[in-house]
Amino acid sequence: MWNKKRRWKMKVIVFVICLGVFIGQIFLANNSWAKNEEEVFLDDVFWRLLYGPQDEKSRMEAFLMLKEKEVYNDVLVDFLIPFLNDPNWQVRDIVVEILGKIGDARAVEPLSKMIDDPSVSVRCKVIEALGKINSPEVVAPLISALNNEYGEVVFKAVEALKKISTPLAIEPLIKLFLEENIDSS
Repeated sequence: MWNKKRRWKMKVIVFVICLGVFIGQIFLANNSWAKNEEEVFLDDVFWRLLYGPQDEKSRMEAFLMLKEKEVYNDVLVDFLIPFLNDPNWQVRDIVVEILGKIGDARAVEPLSKMIDDPSVSVRCKVIEALGKINSPEVVAPLISALNNEYGEVVFKAVEALKKISTPLAIEPLIKLFLEENIDSS
């Protein structure tokens, strides 16, 4: 008798556990707060950048993963801004590009400070990124980039201002055009 009761209790316990697992799977699959593939990917990138090896190669790999996967959201903006000061110009280059693709106005001020970055490639990416952000705050830094010593940067600034098409850019663009014509004659 004791064995029959014990076996019956074990069957009930196993059944309840299996039922719990089954219900749990259904519950997780149907709830919007459950992590999706995108969130799992971002968690992995965040973990690599915050707690993983801190060498240049590891940082580059994490940012390249992020760039290739193109998983962008507003949470990334605040996370990426500190990496604009990375000593590796390639990391800064990728971070600027990602911030431009996100297009969040919170990135305007930190990006504006990078118009005079030591890397010309980063400067060009900064101008492109600012041109993709829909905010009146981008006009002043783009106009100031028209005075940059590198022609590539000036060209990118002209393209960005053309895309934005703001009346504030007309006078500086005319001035630039006239100066270029004077210099070339």
